[in-house]
Amino acid sequence: METPLSQKQSLDIIRDMISSSRKNYSYNARYFLIWGWLILAAALIQYLAIILRWDFNTLYTWGAAIAMGGILQTIAIMKDTREKQATTFVDRCLTALWGGSAGVFFILMLIGFQYGWISIYPLMITVYGWGVLVTGALIRFRPLIIGGIANFFIAGVSVFVVTPELILLLILSLLVSYIAPAYMLRKTA
Repeated sequence: METPLSQKQSLDIIRDMISSSRKNYSYNARYFLIWGWLILAAALIQYLAIILRWDFNTLYTWGAAIAMGGILQTIAIMKDTREKQATTFVDRCLTALWGGSAGVFFILMLIGFQYGWISIYPLMITVYGWGVLVTGALIRFRPLIIGGIANFFIAGVSVFVVTPELILLLILSLLVSYIAPAYMLRKTA
């Protein structure tokens, strides 16, 4: 007859499972880094174009960043699919979350074309925050949760800010919710 686990042993098993789960999901760091750095670069170029009065359409910069992100993400997904042995419930949740977010970003881009890009930045920051918060909760990674919550505050402030400072808030949101947590998540691997 097996002896029952002590309370400490049970907690150790749970801690190990959470740690293992976090390590299993550390590959998500690459997606946050891909999109974080590409969108940050596009935003920085747009900011500099406004400040330095460059005479070119930054829509091309955004288009290049989105196209490059899509290509890099597709390559990363193909690699992850080959390496994974099974799809978990959390994997399916993350796929639905970020697939749905991509749909929201597409609609926001249409709104941006019609009413101006600056009008959608607070909404984009909000969607970033929502996706990061839910991802952090699903994989139980506190820096993502904190980054997601921080984005809600940044989005709230951004409603009252005008260009070019609004772009700086977008850059800040990417740093606190995508880039910094992604490097921390990568270290858990």
